[in-house]
Amino acid sequence: MSSAVLWLAVLSALTAALRGGLLPKWLPGMNPFPAAKPGICTEDDQKSKSWAVPDVIIQWGDRRSATTLQFQTLCAAMLLMHSSEPEKVICHYWNGTIVWDVLLSNCYFGTYWVMKTHNSTAVRDFASVTFGRRIWFFATAMSTWDAQFVPWVLGVPVKYVQTMRQLSLKGYFIVTEYQRIFGLSDDQLEVLLQYMRYWHTLRQCCGRQMSFDFRFSLLNRTWRRHKKSSSMYHACEAYDIGAVERAVMNTRLITEHAVVPYVLKRASLIDGEFNGTWCTWYLRQVACQKLEGQWGPFEPYC
Repeated sequence: MSSAVLWLAVLSALTAALRGGLLPKWLPGMNPFPAAKPGICTEDDQKSKSWAVPDVIIQWGDRRSATTLQFQTLCAAMLLMHSSEPEKVICHYWNGTIVWDVLLSNCYFGTYWVMKTHNSTAVRDFASVTFGRRIWFFATAMSTWDAQFVPWVLGVPVKYVQTMRQLSLKGYFIVTEYQRIFGLSDDQLEVLLQYMRYWHTLRQCCGRQMSFDFRFSLLNRTWRRHKKSSSMYHACEAYDIGAVERAVMNTRLITEHAVVPYVLKRASLIDGEFNGTWCTWYLRQVACQKLEGQWGPFEPYC
């Protein structure tokens, strides 16, 4: 989302607040957000939950603002916080507005959700109908300027806004920011860093949402979006992608959990599962079938 579009969204939200008489609720020191509604969850159930960490995490951001990297980080962090019951951690993309099944399953079955969405209405729905669940919101933005307006646009308190500027400077080490937020131990952070080191490379160099620069290279195009001296140039041609894929499958995050959310074994939600050779196979299809944009391979395969 451009700064201009985001600013217009802020103005629209302010206008709606003024018309609805809501602006006083947004003043500093006051809570503008809906109170948690116990709903069907019993008081005993609520008291038994640990409020130090969230039951549900919602990740929001505009497309191409590194939302998948933040979503993947949050999913891995949720898994690490619940390593003793990994089968209860669910990470999924959600672009609708109906949230009941997520919150009810969390209430009845003790599941822990990490949801990614590009839909700001869905975010507000989660905030207004919580059933007493502890929901944390995270977001991405293109710049620090954009980031300051995200809570106003979404209408919810946001734990952390990750910017493209930060990512360009820190790379996958940006995940260290989440240690303090979730209270991860040094060992848990090491597990997270090990995984993200390899997954971040595959995210840029494998799959339907790979780097434009690498895709153009595979298609023998001379044009590049970034100069090779840029921190945003991922130098995918320098990697043995098959070896990187096998490395991510051998990380502690994957091997030390009997069950892991399916997204942690993919470069994106629309790609195939890592198996040690999937990325090499996909790159061959891109070059052979001349796959543009986010097109998927088609039969007969190369």
